[in-house]
Amino acid sequence: MKGFFFERPLEYHLETNEEEWEQGSKLQGTLRIKNAGGDPITAELFQIVLAYGVYKKIKAKEADAWTEVKSQTLAENVTLSPQQEQQYRWEFDLPTDCQITDKAGSLFLLYGGENTVSQGKIDLRVKLLSILQSFLQTFETQFRFKINYEKSKNEYTEVKLTPPDSKDFPTLDHVLCLLRIHDNKMEIRYAFKMKSLGRGESENMKVTRKKREYQQEFTAEQYSTGGFPNRECFRQAIQEAVEQAKPQVIF
Repeated sequence: MKGFFFERPLEYHLETNEEEWEQGSKLQGTLRIKNAGGDPITAELFQIVLAYGVYKKIKAKEADAWTEVKSQTLAENVTLSPQQEQQYRWEFDLPTDCQITDKAGSLFLLYGGENTVSQGKIDLRVKLLSILQSFLQTFETQFRFKINYEKSKNEYTEVKLTPPDSKDFPTLDHVLCLLRIHDNKMEIRYAFKMKSLGRGESENMKVTRKKREYQQEFTAEQYSTGGFPNRECFRQAIQEAVEQAKPQVIF
């Protein structure tokens, strides 16, 4: 992935090692800076910043559009002669629970001088950690739930799943699953949206929705075996969780 920004007389050329990343992966590349003018120039600071940006706020140029995650100073008090260029290597380790790219926003690389927000920027395509993708695949293949969306929410990834058309879940509308790997632990929070019949103001029967919540936490030794996903752990975890969504009284 490449980015270019021109702030007379400086040209900034950014390159990354990949086009797409998973949570927890290494993000690295180079920033090449050239003095395209005819006179020497001294810059106080060259830097690159990893930040989360909200698309709507970026477009509206709102002050709180950006949240810095990490930053790296590449050089300070650098003098470039006419047509001279310097190249700097940089890298960031993405957190295992960083925001994924969704419709609302994305992680960005901001690069340039001191005020990077108004300078060069490229948005990054970041997807869910592979171990969590395997967990969701178990939900789909073994329990026949369907994924409706994935999005970042409050330091988790929220996934909406709808149940199969089955007598096992007659009152389940959907489940919101919030999941992440944090401090090497897998954390999962379920919010089951249940349907039930109740009386409205006119005494007519209507469908109301209630919520049941459930939480799980697993160590790396439990959710991974030899570096591979422990699908049996996932199957048992999901089976235990979905029991909360089954009717508690059967007539």
